[in-house]
Amino acid sequence: MFRFSPVFRACWAASPLARRPGRSAARLAMSTSSSGIPGNMGMDHVGITVPDVDEAARFFMAVLHAEFDWEVKRDPTPNAREREWDTLFNVPPESHMPHVMMLKCGDHFLTQYLELFAWRPLNYGGNKGEKNWTSFDQVGNAYVGFTTKNIHAVAAHIKQIQPEWPGLRIIQDPPMEFPLRGEVCKSFFIVTPWGMWIEFSEWSESGPKGQVVKALRQQGHFPGAS
Repeated sequence: MFRFSPVFRACWAASPLARRPGRSAARLAMSTSSSGIPGNMGMDHVGITVPDVDEAARFFMAVLHAEFDWEVKRDPTPNAREREWDTLFNVPPESHMPHVMMLKCGDHFLTQYLELFAWRPLNYGGNKGEKNWTSFDQVGNAYVGFTTKNIHAVAAHIKQIQPEWPGLRIIQDPPMEFPLRGEVCKSFFIVTPWGMWIEFSEWSESGPKGQVVKALRQQGHFPGAS
């Protein structure tokens, strides 16, 4: 069984956190007292910008035993300016997103997905996002996505709490709506007060059933993948 060292226990006993647990608990209670996102069904996916989607997918398939779920490939044109992504995602107007892929990283319904993005030209930090947060096209940028039961109720909730969180804003109002994975997805992003992005989604088939539609799931998408 793991045990903390005597030095660690002594340092912790002398720390302000150990001496004042009530204050920290009170702050947490204040931050969680208001109602949260309505109909939240759990974390759906984490999106990560990578240099090469295929290479990253092979890694996650080999190391995490992830499974291929779906992908989208795009030509260089129309570019970000022509798609209006330069203002939406705060990326250079001439950039484009040639490859997106979703991987399943577990057996739980709806959740445990990893979404991989590639942007061109590669950005290793030259373009910054809001509040100096990593921009959407920067390699290493990440965001979290949640599945919800009613996307419009979530949007209404965000608008209601905006005055409590200066800097919180909604991207894509009304939500996007597009066919994917044999069903219809509605989604929108928010930007947190510190500049991080969070996505909320509602699925036409998976949500009501409480499970993922596997019609497009493919085993062995890459050589050597199981």
